[in-house]
Amino acid sequence: MHILCEANQADSGEDRIRAAELLAKLQTDKLTGPRWSRFITRYLPPVFTDALRDSPQAAISMLDSKSENPELIWDDETRAKVKMIIKNELNQLYTMQQNDLSAKWNSGNINDRCAYADVIANELIIGGVFLRLFVQNPSWQVRHPKQFCTELMERILDLMPKPTAELQLVTEAFVALIVNHPTTVDQLPAQGYLPQFCQAMTSSNSDASRSAILILSRLTENTYCADSLAKLDCIGGILKSMKNQPSLVRESAHALKCLLKRSCTELAAQMISSGMVEYLLKLLADPMPGVENSSAAKAEIVDALKSVCLDLQYGEKISEMLNKSPIWAQYRDQRHDLFLPAQRTQAITGGSTGIAGYLTEGMFTPPASHFAPPPPVASDK
Repeated sequence: MHILCEANQADSGEDRIRAAELLAKLQTDKLTGPRWSRFITRYLPPVFTDALRDSPQAAISMLDSKSENPELIWDDETRAKVKMIIKNELNQLYTMQQNDLSAKWNSGNINDRCAYADVIANELIIGGVFLRLFVQNPSWQVRHPKQFCTELMERILDLMPKPTAELQLVTEAFVALIVNHPTTVDQLPAQGYLPQFCQAMTSSNSDASRSAILILSRLTENTYCADSLAKLDCIGGILKSMKNQPSLVRESAHALKCLLKRSCTELAAQMISSGMVEYLLKLLADPMPGVENSSAAKAEIVDALKSVCLDLQYGEKISEMLNKSPIWAQYRDQRHDLFLPAQRTQAITGGSTGIAGYLTEGMFTPPASHFAPPPPVASDK
């Protein structure tokens, strides 16, 4: 480690490369490799263990440079402190062996304070990733995306029953990961986390509900997660989260729409038994003053209700429930992208066009459908 970090000597380049290659080789041993990796991370951030294995030369260049990204905070001050700690331990071992050649170096406990502790002291790190920096730069390609996704999900499930200040940042990081790297959540159904997540959605804590809605609205966009969630008892949890976080109705309705498009009879039954249908109708009648873009939220709700009406077993019953509501009559025939009550739409457009929801009629003058042909071209004789 001392040779690897020593960059002051002009002739140390060859020795540093050999030291890096040795540390890389030691990590590849199936039996002792993990122990060597833990040894390295006591002195250097975890990203260097992978860097040494991938390219010893690149690892040395990274050691000598400054970096601040979601997986590494490394500057001159930190480098100098790490080098000093390594040199001090080396000198202590040298002194011990001068007095007793059989003396062995005691590396200490694995839980001892690491050499770069000051850098990570005020940072939330999950899966070797600084969450603060990842949220700022979510397109960053992390070294182990599946491991990062798994550890984020586990932390969320740990925090939701008793939320702390960490939950917001962890949620933001997880949502950013799904949005920018959507395939990373393909593995979640097979790992068995989704039933636990559905159970966590039933929490009465508003912070937990906020986290659940923001995550669910993204998970349901993933085919594998949506198919798995559609087979679970999740509608009751979604309803509770919606009531706890009325300002996130749009995100909740989006998740419902994605789930109900899976054409799952179990979900249709849950929509009836949980009272979700009546609650969605109530939302359609509400102006939703605290919801950003309430028209879009209502569009998502109507789309979700129309999807569940197609269910072969319960669709007819749900349609009957909807048709009894005067509120539903205002929305069922409208387009999904331009939601206004039918009377208001007619007042704006000046009359029925045959396609409810269009607001552009009369705004543009189309070209005439009949026009005189151009004069014939005179031919030379």
